[in-house]
Amino acid sequence: MGLTLIFITHDLGVASFLCEEIAIMYLGRIVETGPTDAVLGAPSHPYSAALRAAAPQFFEPLSEPLPGEIPSPLNLPAGCRFSTRCPKAQDDCRLKDPQLRKLGPQRAVACLHPLQPQ
Repeated sequence: MGLTLIFITHDLGVASFLCEEIAIMYLGRIVETGPTDAVLGAPSHPYSAALRAAAPQFFEPLSEPLPGEIPSPLNLPAGCRFSTRCPKAQDDCRLKDPQLRKLGPQRAVACLHPLQPQ
């Protein structure tokens, strides 16, 4: 039908069922985008991975929440917005604000040190 819709949700299960492509946002900025199955199956941004890990699984214990507090949108930290909670953060993450950049032909990520596919 040539129709495009924007569907906004916090439910990754619903997004994976309804959407061909997905954009993950953290504090008002897209941190990862691409085909839904690829992003949810092998996240490249640590926040995408944390969201995926937080989804309940049958017969599995709940995952530990991310450490730290969510920064105030009115007082964002220097560098990467996620650096204060990111388990992979390095010194340069606290200095440089990563921009969304291509990661392969269909994906993009805003991370100085994207996760490696497993």
